[in-house]
Amino acid sequence: MTENTTRIVKDEYEMSLKAGIYYYPALVINNYTVVRGTLSADYMFTMLCRAYNETPYVCISGDTNSKGISFGSVFLILLIVSVLAAGVIYYCNKKSKKELQQ
Repeated sequence: MTENTTRIVKDEYEMSLKAGIYYYPALVINNYTVVRGTLSADYMFTMLCRAYNETPYVCISGDTNSKGISFGSVFLILLIVSVLAAGVIYYCNKKSKKELQQ
C-alpha cells in the first residue's frame, strides 16, 4: 500500500468509528450472525456443522484433513466393476450362442 492509500483507509476507519460503525470479523449462517470478533478455524467449523439439519459425516468424524478416496479403494472398485462386466459379457455370449444353435 502506498502512503496515500494508507491515509485514506485510516481516515475512513476513523470516520466510521465516529459514526458508530464498527467492523468485526463475523460468521453469518442463514442470515443469523453466529459470532463476531476473533474467529478460529475450529470454532467456525463447529458452528457450520451445527447449522445443518442433518449433520454431515465430516462433522461427525471430525476428519477435516481427508484427501478423498484412496488409490486402493479406486483400484478395488474398478476391479469389481471389471469382473462384473466380464461376467455379463460371458453370460450374454453364451446365451446368444445357445439361441443361434436352436
